[in-house]
Amino acid sequence: MKLTSYSLILFFSSYLLPITSFAETSQHLSTITDAKAGKRDGPLYPSNLARSHIEGWTQASYIVEPDGSVSNVIITNSSGYKSFERATIKAIKTWKFTPAQENGKAIQQCHNNVQMDFIMSDKDEGVSRKFLRKYIKAKKALEAKDFKSAQAQLVKLENHKQSRLAENFHSKLLQADYAKAIDDKSMQLSALSSIGLTRSKIISPEQELSILHQKFILSAQLNHYKSALSTYSKLEKLELAKPYMPKLSKVKQQIKAFIESDKEIVIQGNIKEKYFWHHSLARNKFTLTNIKGSLNKLDVRCANKRHVYSVEEDNTWNIPSSWKGCSLYIYGDDNTQFTLIEHPPKTQTTAAIY
Repeated sequence: MKLTSYSLILFFSSYLLPITSFAETSQHLSTITDAKAGKRDGPLYPSNLARSHIEGWTQASYIVEPDGSVSNVIITNSSGYKSFERATIKAIKTWKFTPAQENGKAIQQCHNNVQMDFIMSDKDEGVSRKFLRKYIKAKKALEAKDFKSAQAQLVKLENHKQSRLAENFHSKLLQADYAKAIDDKSMQLSALSSIGLTRSKIISPEQELSILHQKFILSAQLNHYKSALSTYSKLEKLELAKPYMPKLSKVKQQIKAFIESDKEIVIQGNIKEKYFWHHSLARNKFTLTNIKGSLNKLDVRCANKRHVYSVEEDNTWNIPSSWKGCSLYIYGDDNTQFTLIEHPPKTQTTAAIY
């Protein structure tokens, strides 16, 4: 059975960012060429899931070493099946690249991401009757604003053995609707981020526009500025987004101005469900503070550098400006909460991380 299409809801936040003027300067430091793909076989479909006609997807991060091999593969998101995750990791570890180079010397390329879709058929088979019954109960509870019942039904829906891509898609959309209704922006963004957008047989252009638009605004509201700018770049490529781009462009300019301002960027982190928390840095100097729980490892992955550190309360890291496109993977115990502070540019130096 098929569910009715997710309605397109476009909204613009009243959240205001301070506007500042700034001048951009540049200096040539080095010439870097990206790694080029060589041998890249796709993962084998796990036989146990294939026999049950179970579909799914994974998203992974990996590092290309100076010899062209791949290391440090981690699953950053998935539809929940460990067999798909293991198959993804096994396949990526066999990949070979022509390595990235800096001024003619082979270097690591540390910020690489890929999505794997495990699809039994190119045709959208909709959802199962069992899933549909649970979905309808959760949706009716949400429409009645019975949030306690809606939450309970959503847990049942999440625990349902989702065998089709459409089930995962509609489940995450309903979670996002619930999070919006209870005004939990972090939960809403997490649910929307758990939807892979390459599965054209499931997601219509209108739905893709709605999801990306919401992710852009939510990322801005939650101070995930680098992620917001990345999502904006995806919106720019959508034909349906053109009427909305002038307004979205103003938000983008506010974000860029705030990144260059003298104000701190404060982000609340919480390790839920997965064993790490991910964040794309907009600045080079940051501190982890107000830790409630236990953080045990910080993995810093930049375009051409990667380092792993232990975590102590109020540690400050200062990344050299030559390290581009840095993302953090912060590991710790479940439900550990903390504050990440990105410090203003004027306080940065380029000596080293400490």
